Amino acid sequence: MRIRLPKPLSLVLVVLLVAGCRGELPYQGMLAADLYALAVTSFDEGEYEEAQLALDRLFILFPSYERAPEAQLLLAETYFRREQFVTASAEYGYFADRYPGHPSAPDAGMGRCRSAAALSPSIQRDQEPTEEAFILCGNVAADYPGTAAATVAETIAEQMRVKVAEKLYSIASYYFRRNFYESSITYYETIE
Repeated sequence: MRIRLPKPLSLVLVVLLVAGCRGELPYQGMLAADLYALAVTSFDEGEYEEAQLALDRLFILFPSYERAPEAQLLLAETYFRREQFVTASAEYGYFADRYPGHPSAPDAGMGRCRSAAALSPSIQRDQEPTEEAFILCGNVAADYPGTAAATVAETIAEQMRVKVAEKLYSIASYYFRRNFYESSITYYETIE
């Protein structure tokens, strides 16, 4: 059985539905420089989500904006500050792939290094993210020697190396305590 609404009531509901859905788009009518300035201001004020939204809109409306590299790096940093480390790492990687010769390339590499290190779990967990952070940070140190980014990356890489070594040591000790000496020796020998 179908329920029929009176025609005037149906018309009123349709009008209200259309009126409610017809809001003004955020950032409508803003120029590229205005969107970028809004993103920078929002970022500086700690409003990372607002900065991210403005940058997303910037990339949609103005894909060839002359300050796109800086905007891309700022977008990556907004994800990092919001602790969305996987997405931040991807955005830093996108910057590094798209703008390899840019003066901020070491910053992008360092961003990937920091993001990967932030994803490193406790020693009781699988250390694959830690190993990835070790490699990424080592690459930054090797690719940009003599820079501040290289120095920090070397420090983080060393922290990741120690963490993996602690994991291997705990596994070796576990086998040793249970008298599985061959297994424990295998793990002890892999510690760097």
